Amino acid sequence: MARRELADRCRNSCAGRLPRVTLTEDHAQAEVQVEVELDGDLGLPVTAELIHPDGRREITAGVRPVFMLTAPALWWPAAMGAQPLYTLRAWVPGSAPVERTFGVRRAALVRNDASRARGALPYTLEINGQPMYVRGFNVVPSDLIAGRDGVPERERALVGYALDAHANLLRFNGVGPIASSAVLDECDRCGLLVWQEMPLTSSGTDNVPPRGEAFLANLERDLPALVRAVRHHPSVVLLCAGNELTDEHHVPVNGSDPTVARIRTIVDHLDGTRPFLPTSPSGPEYDLSTDTASQRPQDLHDVHGPWHYRGAVDSYLPHTLNRSLAHSEFGCQAASRESTLRRYLTSGPLWPMDDRNPQVVHHGEWWLMHHRIEEVYGPVEDVSRYVLLTQAAQGTCCATRWAATVRGATSAAWRWCGSSMNPGRMPITPA
Repeated sequence: MARRELADRCRNSCAGRLPRVTLTEDHAQAEVQVEVELDGDLGLPVTAELIHPDGRREITAGVRPVFMLTAPALWWPAAMGAQPLYTLRAWVPGSAPVERTFGVRRAALVRNDASRARGALPYTLEINGQPMYVRGFNVVPSDLIAGRDGVPERERALVGYALDAHANLLRFNGVGPIASSAVLDECDRCGLLVWQEMPLTSSGTDNVPPRGEAFLANLERDLPALVRAVRHHPSVVLLCAGNELTDEHHVPVNGSDPTVARIRTIVDHLDGTRPFLPTSPSGPEYDLSTDTASQRPQDLHDVHGPWHYRGAVDSYLPHTLNRSLAHSEFGCQAASRESTLRRYLTSGPLWPMDDRNPQVVHHGEWWLMHHRIEEVYGPVEDVSRYVLLTQAAQGTCCATRWAATVRGATSAAWRWCGSSMNPGRMPITPA
């Protein structure tokens, strides 16, 4: 049942949270629990109004208001059905109403034959009992200055771009904060699914989840608000403890890790209506490598990589051998458009685009690829030709990955990445 965490402070006010929606397995009934946070008189009844997608209204009141929906209007991903949204408003005497929209749907991860044979976690996503092949992009913040004018508009535009590219799910990677209400509202409206990771990630030097008392105290304090912020969004169909979390031997963590287990407990207590993964990749192998793909394909469950262009053979071979069940990060770097390079690289000449150019090294040392391009295409002496060749290489690498999807085994794949403007790095064309 719904909980009310109340603080006896000043005048009556009603804030946050609201619907917690549970749909029966046969989709015949849905329970909508109205959960609010009150300040002031703890004994006041909560009045709730539910507005159906067709405009019908119903009102109830009580300490823990609940609506029961018979034959609810189901929310579906784009191309699988409509996206009907309900509106819930709640208030107490003397307070302004709080309002949220929500959808009714059931999300689950199930095993296919390959994951069952390998003893792997389930990776096939079902929405309202219908399995789907998941494809899309990893997403990091589209702007590093929170609250800057125009950010919500750019985020909503990204949703449209993803749908135009035939994506059906975006993975909001743990390297950034949770997805904004602007982008989640747009995903709810358009039917684009979301995998939301908690903002916990590898640091580049350490992938082991922190276990110190200070961190765990912050986790207990901050995680509930993050879960409540996303749980009324029907587009959010998968939650995850974080990005690239491993043990001391670089093996992806599982649910027995104490920090991941605590995150899972909090998530299940506050939501419990979505599947949960311990991390991504979820192993037992971390990377997609040619050796593992050729010698131990059964160990490729959910993997990451490769992300770099490695020439005419090694760029493509891991993908053609790949038998992973899910591939939650892969890609290939490329130079941005020439006009973008000229806009950002202003402290000297653009050419050469390699380690002889200090500003290129400063902004994107990890992504240098001039030598690889010349290995395949021959000498390149100007930036215009270089940009076109890097983008051609990127396109063929990613196309090879999509073409190598194994029917009956691979359930999902996400390119890195759908938006990438990282500090200290020059803009890189999305891979």
